[in-house]
Amino acid sequence: MKKNHAIVSHFAAPLLLCIGVSIAPAAFAHGGEDHGDSHAAVPTAQALAPRTEATSDETELLAIYQDKQLTLYLSDFKTNAPIANAKIEIESGTDKVLAQADGAGRYKAAAPWLDKPGTHGLMFTIEGDNAADLLEASIAIPQATEPGQSSRIAGFAPAGLIAALGGVGLVGFLQVGLRRRAKHK
Repeated sequence: MKKNHAIVSHFAAPLLLCIGVSIAPAAFAHGGEDHGDSHAAVPTAQALAPRTEATSDETELLAIYQDKQLTLYLSDFKTNAPIANAKIEIESGTDKVLAQADGAGRYKAAAPWLDKPGTHGLMFTIEGDNAADLLEASIAIPQATEPGQSSRIAGFAPAGLIAALGGVGLVGFLQVGLRRRAKHK
């Protein structure tokens, strides 16, 4: 009975040491010291599409750039009700395009000039049944990522995890070898 206990303790001690050493850096690798009920940002596998918003006393507009086109959501500022059947003209430098209605309060416009990385100024001229408005905004287009790049979760080091798992495997392998050696004596 005592012999089995010794084998287990010889196996458990190095295993616990490896686990402790591999997870200890995670306790120190965090930003800020606010440990309250704040809502942390959830890491996403894919970044959100570039977007901007513009508001006035009458209207509110959200513009999302994806696949060389702008999708616009137009609503009444006071009631948040979608504004349908409006005429929206978009200007950016020398480029000008008219957005087409694509549902209640949603409009689409081809905007291939926004494909260039950087900040682009946008001017929205809105003419509707009950109002006319002029809104100004800017949209930031990030550099395109390389196909091989991926968005890593901050603080996660796959190399460290592989090393820790390798260490645990090595300790297990050594324990099996020591156990066999003890049996043959």
